[in-house]
Amino acid sequence: MKKLLLISVLFLFMELSAGIDILNAQVNGTTILQRLSLVLNSGTNGGEFTFDYKIKGAYMSPANTLASLNADISYDSNALRFISGTNWKSEIDSLNGYNTGIKSNPLDSGSFRCVRISIDAPDLNSDGSGQIKGFSIPTEYLTIVRLNFIIIDNTKSVTVSIEGETNQVGFFLNPSNSPNTFEISDQILLPPENIYNQPLPVNLASFSAGIFGRNVKLEWKTTYEENNSGFDIERRKTGKEGWNKIGFVKGYINKNSVSEYHYTDRKLVTGEYNYRLKQIDLNGNYQYYELNNIIKIGIPDKFAVSQNYPNPFNSSSKIDFELPQNCVVNLILYDITGKEIKKIINNTFYNGGYYTVDFNTGDLSSGTYFYRFTTDNFPGVIRKMIIIK
Repeated sequence: MKKLLLISVLFLFMELSAGIDILNAQVNGTTILQRLSLVLNSGTNGGEFTFDYKIKGAYMSPANTLASLNADISYDSNALRFISGTNWKSEIDSLNGYNTGIKSNPLDSGSFRCVRISIDAPDLNSDGSGQIKGFSIPTEYLTIVRLNFIIIDNTKSVTVSIEGETNQVGFFLNPSNSPNTFEISDQILLPPENIYNQPLPVNLASFSAGIFGRNVKLEWKTTYEENNSGFDIERRKTGKEGWNKIGFVKGYINKNSVSEYHYTDRKLVTGEYNYRLKQIDLNGNYQYYELNNIIKIGIPDKFAVSQNYPNPFNSSSKIDFELPQNCVVNLILYDITGKEIKKIINNTFYNGGYYTVDFNTGDLSSGTYFYRFTTDNFPGVIRKMIIIK
């Protein structure tokens, strides 16, 4: 199955021929180059697809203060849906005399859509003070705005490109717009060349999970790897926002035969979970692979209480316990004489499930202690712990 591809947009290198500068058609020889750079391709339906629109100048004249810019970004709406434009370059804002906008434009037709990036400078130095000097086009690529999409269909290949015929940039004639003038010289931004940036070069053949009590074992296979740094393992509670990285498994870098991987997520509490792999290339590119099914950690079939761990310990330790039904729980700490020292859990109601309690004994001195775990329908367990300062 083909994955969604980013079409990165690069500038065309212009050449000199027979001693004639073919950039003469550009005002003052100035050339504006533009490109799209991939930020994130989640690779999953409903996931993020984000890129930056960048420009830079070449053969720049001293009068390079931006007065206007239009750039149309085209895409297939069967594969992507435009959400917003963010991360505008801070110097291009209303405080510096500019208006900015991103919206659909009349080129829209069928599944072909365009997003227009627009900039104009109606208030730049309009008071005649000359205090606001505007934004000067840089000679190195600089992000003007970030475009945020979501993926509708990740089985499609999609071309994201800059439409050359509608792109236009204007400059004020005087350097830093001083003295104040609104006489604008327009020029066309150079047409881009579309090139295909291939999908991440790792073929994932399978991804599955097994449940063992409150532990989940993830297993996956690849049949081919090129420049594969490895896999982040991410988890979230089903229905919740945001993923948490819980581990990393190193890849084989380059391999053209089957590779098997596994990772065990231990001591989960009762609930439902989603898992995904984030395959990361050596160059930092990445791709997500989400586990198809929801993992359900159920309710244990009997009461159980673990030995605290670590033990001996300094100030912090944990105790696991399992409840086959709803009940009221007490967990009390005693010294070696049997004197009650601390209520770790005090008459608290819990639903049936798997639990871990993390407690601190930083205020206690070194020595041997005991803890007793009871519920309203479980006679209890007593275990020994040792504190070493």
